[in-house]
Amino acid sequence: MSKDKYKASSNHEANDSKAENIKVIAENVKDNKDKKNKKNTKKKDKKGNFKNQSSEAIDHIIDDNHGNNDHIDDKVNVNIPKDINENANTNENDNMNGNDNMNENGNMNGNGNMNGNDNMNRNDNLNRNGNMNENDNMNEVENINEVENNKKIENIKDIDDIENIKVNDNNDSPDDPKKDIDNNRNQDSNQDSTQDNLIDFVLIDEPEKSSKNKKSKSFSLLKVLRIFCIIGFFVFSGLFVNEVFIQPAKTRKVINITQELYKKPSPTPSTAPTAEPDSKNDGDDLDPTSAPTPTPDPNRDEQGRLLQFKELLALNEDVKGWITVPETNIDYVVLQPPAEDPEFYLRRNIYKENDKAGSLFLDYKSSIEEKSKNLVIHGHNMTSTDNMFHYLLEYKKLNFYKERPVITFDHIYDTGEWKIISVFITNGSNKKEEFFDYTRTNFEDESDFLNFVYQLRVRSVLNLDTVDVNEEDQLLTLSTCSYELDNYRTVVVARKVREGEDPTVDVESVKKNKRPLYPELWYKHYGGNPPVVTSFEEALEAGEIHWYQNQNNENLEENINENQSENASS
Repeated sequence: MSKDKYKASSNHEANDSKAENIKVIAENVKDNKDKKNKKNTKKKDKKGNFKNQSSEAIDHIIDDNHGNNDHIDDKVNVNIPKDINENANTNENDNMNGNDNMNENGNMNGNGNMNGNDNMNRNDNLNRNGNMNENDNMNEVENINEVENNKKIENIKDIDDIENIKVNDNNDSPDDPKKDIDNNRNQDSNQDSTQDNLIDFVLIDEPEKSSKNKKSKSFSLLKVLRIFCIIGFFVFSGLFVNEVFIQPAKTRKVINITQELYKKPSPTPSTAPTAEPDSKNDGDDLDPTSAPTPTPDPNRDEQGRLLQFKELLALNEDVKGWITVPETNIDYVVLQPPAEDPEFYLRRNIYKENDKAGSLFLDYKSSIEEKSKNLVIHGHNMTSTDNMFHYLLEYKKLNFYKERPVITFDHIYDTGEWKIISVFITNGSNKKEEFFDYTRTNFEDESDFLNFVYQLRVRSVLNLDTVDVNEEDQLLTLSTCSYELDNYRTVVVARKVREGEDPTVDVESVKKNKRPLYPELWYKHYGGNPPVVTSFEEALEAGEIHWYQNQNNENLEENINENQSENASS
C-alpha cells in the first residue's frame, strides 16, 4: 500500500514538472520569433508580409501547444516509453531492498540515505520523462514547420537551389538525456535559421534575381539594337557606295560607249539628180519618156536614216537622235520609248538595263518621222554627277545663256542647230494646279501655234526677243526636274535654225524678264502678282510682241480679223 502511494505521488510530481517545462519551451520559442519579427520589420513591404505570414504560422503552433497543456496528464502516460517505466520500477525495487537492509541494520541514517536515493531516482525519472515529452512537442513543432516550409517551397518554382533547403529531422531519441536536450535545441535553432534563410532567400535573392533578369533583358535589347545598327551601317554603306561610285561608274561607261559609237555628222547630205544629157549629142538615142533618177545618198541607209547613227541603231532600234549643249556634260543619245510604256527609259540605258540616271528620251507624242512641230525631250537632273539634263538649270542664269545660246540636235533623218527662245519654270502636272501643257506636239493652225509660242515667251525668265519666231518654225523642248516647288520643271525651248540663216545670236541685247508668268502656287509661296496675259493676236495688235517676223501676212491678217470678230460677237 505504501508503494502505491509512493508511485502515485511520484507520477503527480513528474506531470507537474513536465507541464512547466513545456510551457517554458513554448514561451521561449514565441519570444525568439517575436524578436526576429521585430528585427525584420525594417525590411521591404514584400519581405515583411511574407515573414508576418511565417510568424503567424509559428504563433498558431504555440497556441496549439498551450491548448494541449490542460491535458498533459493523459499525454504523459501515453508518451512514457517502456524502458523508463522499467527503470522506475527497478529503482523502486532497489530502494525497497535498501530499505530492508537498513531496517535490518537498524541504521536510521541508512533510511535517510534511502530516501535521498529515492528522491534522486525520482528526479531522474522526472527529467527523463520531461525530456521525452519535450522531444515529442518539439517533434510536433518540427513536423508542422516542415509542412509549412514544404508548401512555401512548392510555390517557389524559379529558385534553382531550393532542393538544397531542407528541414533536418532527427526522430531518434538519444540515450543520453543531456545530449537529447542539446540536439533538440540545435534542431530548433537549425529549423529557425532554415526558415529565416528560406525567407531571406525568397525575399532578398528574388529581387536580386529579378534585377538580374532586367539587366539581362536590357542587355539583350542593347545587343539586338547593336546588331541592327551594324546591319544598318553596312546597308547604308553599301547603298552609299552604290549611289556614289558604282552606279555613276556604270552610267559613265555606257555613255562612253555610245559616244564612241556615234559618228560626228558630215556636211548636210543632199540628193543630187543625175547629169542632164549633153546637148551636143543627138536625141535619137534618148527616150523622151525617161526621167532623171536620183543618185543614192552615200550618207544614208536604205530607209533614209543618216549613217552616223548606224552603229547606235544596230545596238537599239529606239535611237532617235543625238543632242549636244556646248561646254557641258550634255552630249547624249536620244531614245524613244513605246507609246504603251512612255517612261520606259526613265530608269534604263541604251542596253535596256536598269540605270538610275536613265536616258534622254523623246516624248511618245513627238514624232521624228512625221516632223512634229514640237519635239519634246525628257531627262533626269542628276545633281550628284551633273549628268543628263542637270545643266539645263543653269540656263536661268543670264551669263550661262550668253555663252551657249545655240544647241545641237541631230535626229536620224536630219542634222540641225537650234536657237533658244524661252527658259521658264512650271509645274509638271495638273495634280495641284492648272497645268500649262508645254509637251504639245501638233497644232490646229498657225494661230494656235503662235499662241503657244506666245505662252512660252511670257513665261520666260529671260527676254529673248532677239530670236524671232514665225509660224513655219519647228520647236525643240527640253524638260528636266526642278526644285523650286514639288514636281516643278525647268524647261528650255529652242527653234531650228532656218536654211541659210546665220546661226549666231546677238546675246548683248538679252535681258532678264522682270515679270515672267509663273504657276499659281509659285505666287502663293514666293509672293508677287502675275502679269496680264492676253493672246498672241491682241498682244501683237497692241505692239507688245517684238519677236514675230511675218512670213505670210495675208494668212496672219485673216486669222487676226477672225479672232477679233469672234471676240466682238462674244
